[in-house]
Amino acid sequence: RYVLRLNRVENSAAIPFFNTHPWLAPGVISLVAKLRSEGADAREVERVRLRWMGTLGAVGDGVFWSTLRPLAVMASLLLIMVAPKLFWLVPVLFWLFSLFVRWQAVRAGGQGEESFYLWLEGMRPRQVISLGRHFLYPLLFAVGLGLPFFFLTRHASEVGNSHSLWTSIWM
Repeated sequence: RYVLRLNRVENSAAIPFFNTHPWLAPGVISLVAKLRSEGADAREVERVRLRWMGTLGAVGDGVFWSTLRPLAVMASLLLIMVAPKLFWLVPVLFWLFSLFVRWQAVRAGGQGEESFYLWLEGMRPRQVISLGRHFLYPLLFAVGLGLPFFFLTRHASEVGNSHSLWTSIWM
């Protein structure tokens, strides 16, 4: 037990604080690895790591969790209403997109800080967020209106007629 505790303490002291968006974290890791492999000063590496962690945490949360993920959920719900057998399509595409973003982040971070900045700027996070918000609210409205009718008509077809369903719900 003592050996395990000692190893945990030593390992936790060797691992610095790291908190950023999981999709963009590989870019920070590859950027730090590149700086360390080039023999950069430890303080400079730490400053670069902390600067990019905070920036990418904010950008990633705004772009991916607050915009693209809700859009993917709404698109999946709409796809369930239109083509129920293809409901798996949007989550799989969303997952593939996440792998693509992670791979691009690693590639850009491995080329250096300037390349990483240009890659992030090329993503245009502000435009993605504002464009996503323009689509998110109409999708929420459409799904909010469509889901009850979808489930009511589906249940009505199983019951036999919609009148008996409406009567059972409202009476």
